[in-house]
Amino acid sequence: MKSRKLSVSDRQRPFRKLLARFGRDQSGATLIEYGLIVGTISIAILLSMTVIGTSLRDGVFSPVSTAIKSADSNIK
Repeated sequence: MKSRKLSVSDRQRPFRKLLARFGRDQSGATLIEYGLIVGTISIAILLSMTVIGTSLRDGVFSPVSTAIKSADSNIK
């Protein structure tokens, strides 16, 4: 049996079919979109928690800490 020598276009044909099928496939696009949405929401949550944490530290916990320290020094 003789082996047939394939031309360049014959060797590229399966790859072109695969590439065309990949271009038409939309199943992974939804997963990527959901991943981007979750990532964006996570970043927004982290940023808001940082701002809220800083506000709580400066507005609530620092005055309480100062009051406790001054009450402690008055007892001694």
